[in-house]
This record gives sequence, structure tokens and C-alpha cells, in this order.
Amino acid sequence: MKKHYIDKTQNYYKSQKQAQAYLDMFKSKEYSKRIVSGEFSLLQNNLKILLKYFSNQTHYIDLGPGNADKSELILNRAKSKNKIKTYTAIDIQKIYLEIAKEKIENLKIPVEILLTTFEDGLKELKKIQNNKFIYLGATHCNFKPEEINQTLIKNMNKEDFVYISTELFSENITDIIKNYNTLNSETMIKPVIEKFNINENDIEFVVEYNNELNQIELGYKLKTQTQQFNKGDFLICLTSRKPTATQFRESLESDFEGEFIQNKSNIAFIGKKINNNNKICSNKQKRNSRTHHEVNFASFKTSFSDFVNSGDFLWSDYSIAISVNQIKLLLVAQYGNFTQ
Repeated sequence: MKKHYIDKTQNYYKSQKQAQAYLDMFKSKEYSKRIVSGEFSLLQNNLKILLKYFSNQTHYIDLGPGNADKSELILNRAKSKNKIKTYTAIDIQKIYLEIAKEKIENLKIPVEILLTTFEDGLKELKKIQNNKFIYLGATHCNFKPEEINQTLIKNMNKEDFVYISTELFSENITDIIKNYNTLNSETMIKPVIEKFNINENDIEFVVEYNNELNQIELGYKLKTQTQQFNKGDFLICLTSRKPTATQFRESLESDFEGEFIQNKSNIAFIGKKINNNNKICSNKQKRNSRTHHEVNFASFKTSFSDFVNSGDFLWSDYSIAISVNQIKLLLVAQYGNFTQ
């Protein structure tokens, strides 16, 4: 079986039927409980942290607002604290822009909508706005990290902040697949496959989990041979990454600097793009550092939790490499026994 990644994320929302299918997914209790509630809970419990990045001059940019419920939550609090100036929604689908416009105007915040791609919209705003708070959220995981990161940093000013989030990898893969294996999901991706002129009877809608890339893959498998593809080939129309916390951090650390917030099912980043000088230093440090993996010490919640890893790690404060076993001895001496 050969895999073919055949389209861009933006093409799954082009028609009104596709756009409505996406909105209908949120009406499903299972999808809402699994995919939406974790992100919403993360925001609700960390609004105080988010608002540190707002002022009365903040221009809030909503990339792909969908039903705009999460932006509505954030901006309702920002408005009550007089920490918002304007709201701009960017999307290629008019129905999402209209929903967002109605919700945010109800908060008495000036609204602008841009019917265009993320890149073109951000490029336009870069010329005329500073002090932006860009909300991308979990949409980040529908793109290749290096591509969407470049789109963001290329079009951000130094005073701008960005919010990026994801649902984390879970051992309950079957439940995750179930949430994507729906008629609404197929409705979103089906137009993408039509350009190949393949008979519907020759394909089967499939949702799989790619263990190597930690991502959900939606598409069609060929039941028969065609001119372009072989029997059994998987035409992947849509992907959604479900990284570990470490993978998520690593996908951002080369391009952004800021802080992370996390709950059991979701993680998010808030911060700025790295300026050129800092980026040069950061890349140099990475070339000189060793490969390492994250370890969680459940009962140890001091600054060491950012440094301790499952092998050797670089303790930059002292510019020396110290093994985990040595650190454990130091911790036991200082704090007594603890469990890993």
C-alpha cells in the first residue's frame, strides 16, 4: 500500500456544504466531549494568563474562526477588563466569518472580516496593525509545523503574540478514530477526491492513526486499480496531528518564545516569534546539545521539572552535562525520597 497526501487543509471548507459539515461536527456530543471540551476547559482555566498578553490597544486576529466560541470566551473577558481594541476574522469560507461577526459584535467590539487565506490576510494586516494577538489554536495541527510556523513568523510584527494549541496524544486511539469516522468528516473531504474522476464504488472512506507521525489520517482506499493509483493505495485528504507534549514543544521552540499551559488532554503556547539574533543563538545551542527526552516527576514541581530528562541533559546555568541519576541524588539529599 502506498500513501498519497493529496491536498491542502483550506480546500476542505471551500463549499458551503463542506463548511456546514464542519459546524455540524460540533453538534455531536461525542465529538464535543472529546475534541472541544478539553480545549475550552484549558482556556477557561487560564484566561488570567492569556490576558497578560492583552492591552487596550490589542487587535485580536482569529485565524479560521469556525463557530467562534473560543474567541468569544476570550474576548468576553478581555472586554470586561478593557483589554481589546478590534477583532478581525480571517477565513476562505464566508459562513464562518458571518457567524464570528455576529457573535463578537454582540460584545460591542469593532469587527472586521477578511475573506481570504491566512497568509494573505496576515500579510495585509502586518502593514497596518501592531499589538496583535493571533488566535490559531488547534488548527496548527492540520498543517505541517514548519509551513504554518513560517506563515506566522513571516507575517508577525515584533509586538505581536500568537496562541497555538493541540489535543495531545492519547492511548485511546480507538476513541479518537471514532470521532473522525463520521459522515460529516467524509462530507468535508469528498470533493477533494472528485478531481481524480474515480468511481465511488472503487473507493472506501477510511480513518487511520499513523503511529510514526502521531496523526489521524482521513481519506480513501482504492478497491481496484486505476490509471493513476494501485489497488490498496491510500489517498489521504486530511490529517490532524496528535503530538505528545514534548513533540508539540519541539515543533515551536525553533520559531517562537513564550510560555505553555496544559491540562490532561490539551496543551497550548502563547508567545512571540523569536527575533533573528535570538534565533541564531538558539540554533547554535541546539547543535551543541545532546538528544534528550522528557520525563515527568509527578511529585516534584520546582524549576527542575523543565530540565530533568530521561538521559543526559544540558544544565545551561552551569554549562555542564549532568546525568539524571546525579540529579536524583541531589534531589533526595535536598527534599527526601520522591517517586518517579
